[in-house]
Amino acid sequence: MKTDSSLRARLCRLAAGRLLPPHPGPLPWGEGGLVAALGEARGAGISCATAKHSPFHHLPYSPFSISSLLTLLTLFTFLTTSTCTSYAASLQTQTFNLHPGWNAIYLEVHPTNEAPSAVFGAVALQSLWTYAASGSTVEFIQNPNEPMANRSQWLMFVPTNRVESFQNSLQRVQGNRAYLVELTGTAPATLTITGTPSLRPVQWTTDGYTLRGLPVDPIRTPSFATFFSGSPAHYDSALRRLKPVYRLNATGQWTPVDADDKIAAGEAYWIFIQGASEFPGPVRIEVPLGDAVDFGTTTESITVRLANLSETNRTVRIEETGDPALNPLSYAAFDRFAGQQWRPLITTNSRAYIATLAPRQSHNLRLTVRRTELGDGGYSSALMISDGQGWRRFIPVVAQRLPTEAVALASASPSAGGLVRKSTLPGVTQVGANLAGLWFGSAVVTNVSEAHSGTLVTNRTQGVERLFIDRTPTPTASEFTLRLIVHVGTNGTARLLKEVIQMRTLPTYTNNAQGIRFVADPGHAVLVTDERLIPSLGGTALRAGQTVARRLSTADFDFPGAPEHNYIDFTGTFGLGRTVSAGITIDPSFPTNPFKHRYHPDHDNLTADFKQFKAEAYSIDRQLELAVASGPISGKTDPAYGYSRVEGEYRETVKGLHREPIMAAGSFSLRRISDVGVLNR
Repeated sequence: MKTDSSLRARLCRLAAGRLLPPHPGPLPWGEGGLVAALGEARGAGISCATAKHSPFHHLPYSPFSISSLLTLLTLFTFLTTSTCTSYAASLQTQTFNLHPGWNAIYLEVHPTNEAPSAVFGAVALQSLWTYAASGSTVEFIQNPNEPMANRSQWLMFVPTNRVESFQNSLQRVQGNRAYLVELTGTAPATLTITGTPSLRPVQWTTDGYTLRGLPVDPIRTPSFATFFSGSPAHYDSALRRLKPVYRLNATGQWTPVDADDKIAAGEAYWIFIQGASEFPGPVRIEVPLGDAVDFGTTTESITVRLANLSETNRTVRIEETGDPALNPLSYAAFDRFAGQQWRPLITTNSRAYIATLAPRQSHNLRLTVRRTELGDGGYSSALMISDGQGWRRFIPVVAQRLPTEAVALASASPSAGGLVRKSTLPGVTQVGANLAGLWFGSAVVTNVSEAHSGTLVTNRTQGVERLFIDRTPTPTASEFTLRLIVHVGTNGTARLLKEVIQMRTLPTYTNNAQGIRFVADPGHAVLVTDERLIPSLGGTALRAGQTVARRLSTADFDFPGAPEHNYIDFTGTFGLGRTVSAGITIDPSFPTNPFKHRYHPDHDNLTADFKQFKAEAYSIDRQLELAVASGPISGKTDPAYGYSRVEGEYRETVKGLHREPIMAAGSFSLRRISDVGVLNR
C-alpha cells in the first residue's frame, strides 16, 4: 500500500484510538476497508510508537472505535439544552492553566459568548469535545486500557480554518459542563472564561460513569473522601472506599485517584456512581424556580433552602461578590418580642450571613429585596456560598424595579420611606419606586362618630334638636372591612375602581421568508374597566383547556359611570406621605341607594299611581381620603414598603344617611398586583 505522511499520521491516530482524521471528504473506504488499511499500514512498517495517548484510549467510555467512526463522520447534531439566564453584573471569571495535549476542564460559569471559537480563541486549540449522551451506561471494565465504543455520543469542535470543521457538532459552550480540550504546540496556556454561574441540578449516570467537575474552593480544596462522604453512591463510609474516579494526567491517560487525593477546582473527572444519585455536594442549594434567585419586578420574597448532606457540621457562609454596601437583600428573622423582622443580609460591617447546620439538617433562608434602594438599572450580582471545608458555589441574584416616572412630590424627603432621587425635570423629585399599577387590598374601619351624642334641647320654634354633637370618630365594638381597588397611572394619578378585569391582547402571527408561521407579537397584559373591550381580548389563565380572565370587584364602593369612564378620579398625587381624596354621589334613583326599594310605595321613587318619578329616597354623598403613610404604620421594617405594598389612614365622611354627617376612620393596606400603568389599553 502506498502511503504519504498525511495518511501515515492519520492511520497512527486511528490505530491509537485518537480523534477523527483530518480528511477533507468522506473516507475512501468502508469499515472493512478501514480495518484492512490499518493492517496494511502496520504491515508496511508505519510506526505509530510516537503517537501520544488520547484521553479516549484509557477510560471506561471510549468515544471512538472503528465501528463508530463512520457514524460520527455524519453526525451533525447540536447541543440543545435550556438557555441560562444572563445577568450582566453577576459575571464571574474562571481561569484554567492548560498544558499542551489533552486537558479535562469543568466550566462552572455560562460564557457570555457561547461560540466555541470565542471562548477558546485565545489558546492554540486543536479540538474540543464534550460528552453528550444522556442517561446511557456502560459496564465498568477492570482494565481501563480496553477502549469501548459509545456510538458517537460526543460532540466536537475544531477551529473553522481547518478542513475537519465541516463535521463540527458542538455549537455552544455551556456552564456546569465538562470539556476535553486539546492544545497544539509545546507551550502551556492560560484560559480565562467570564460568564454567569447557575444552579443547574446535577445529573449523574445511574450505575455508570459521569464526566463532570466538582464545585470546590481553589484555595482550600477538599479530598474526594471529604466531598463524597455524605453520598453512599460515591463513597462507602464504612469501608472508607471511594467508588472509581479517573483523572486525566499530562500524558493523556486516565488514571484512578485515591480517596485522600485533593480535588482540583475546574478539573473534570470520570466519576462512577453506584445506583442512582442526585448528590450535588456536601451542601444542597434549592431555589423555587430556575437556577437563580430572580425577583423580577414583582416577587416580594424567595426562600432559599440550604441542606447539609454530609455527616459533619457545616458552617455555611453567604457573601456578596460585589460591593457589600450595594447589597439590597434582607432576610426574615423571628424575634420573640417583636415577631418577624427583616434584617440586612450583608452589610459593610457584617460581610457574611452565617448558618451552622448539623448533619442532615436543612435551613430555610427567606430573602427579600429592598427595591426602594434600587436604581432604574436594578440589582444583579452573585452570592458566594461556602462551608469553610472546601465546598463552594455561586448563585446569581437579580432584581428589577419599575422605571421611575417624573412624579412631582413637593414634600418628598429621605424620611418618606424611600430613596429620594433627583429628576431631570427642574423642581421635581421622585420617591423610591414608581407606584404605577393595580393595587388591591382593604380598608378597615375601627372608629365611627356618634351622631346621637350631644344634648337634646327643646326649642319653641324648631322643636327638639341635638346640640354639641361630637363628630370625632370613636372606637367601635368591632371593625368592618371594605374591599379597596385602586389604579395608579404612570403620572401618579390614582383612580378608585369598583371592578377590573385582568386580560391580555391576542397574539398576532406572520410568516417568515420560508413561509413558516410564527408569533410576531405575543400580546401584553391589559386592565379592563370597559366591558365593551372584552370580546377583543384573551384570558390570562388556563382553566379546563380554555383561557379565562381574572375579575376583581368590590361591592363596597359602587357609583354610576359610563363604560368608558367606569372609575372615580382621586384628587392629589398618590405617593408616600401624600393624601388623595375622592367623592361618590349616589342619587335617589341609583340601584344601590340604601333608601330605594322597588316594592315599597314610600321608597320606590314613584308617585302614588306608580306612573311618574318622584324622588323619595335620599341622596347619599361619600367623601373618602387615603393618607399614604411614609413608612409602615406598624413601625416594623418592611423592605417591600413603598414599592409593592403601601398602607396608611383611611377616612370617610358620609352625608345623607343621617341628618348629621357620619365620620369614619381606620386604616388601609394595599398590595400591587399588576404593574400595568394604563387602563383599557
